[in-house]
Amino acid sequence: MQNLLKNLATSLGRKPFVADKQGVYRLTIDKHLVMLTPHGSELVLRTPIDAPMLREGNNVNVTLLRSLMQQALAWAKRYPQTLVLDDCGQLVLEARLRLQELDTHGLQEVINKQLALLEHLIPQLTPFSVASRVGWN
Repeated sequence: MQNLLKNLATSLGRKPFVADKQGVYRLTIDKHLVMLTPHGSELVLRTPIDAPMLREGNNVNVTLLRSLMQQALAWAKRYPQTLVLDDCGQLVLEARLRLQELDTHGLQEVINKQLALLEHLIPQLTPFSVASRVGWN
């Protein structure tokens, strides 16, 4: 794991990554936070997504959530990422990777996919695009 992250930092031209007190490595690329957390035999990549339009008071906007989940199902064969709601109800883009099968190039590819999916998802969560998608305009 340490060699993998050391090689990733080198290939990205960065200083070696240092985990926080919870063991999470935080990497910011193109203003997006990618958190890397070792979890047993896996490396979990998580990116919280600011999605205030997903909430309707104390409830979740089911129409928008359904649309997002349908997209996640559609990309499931090509990408290891999925959408999850964390314990606080925040939308998170997550990938679980088997450390045993992971090399630096593979990790970079997954991070690039994570960023590409974020660029696809975030515009859908702006007030204008949400209103037009669910008929609020």
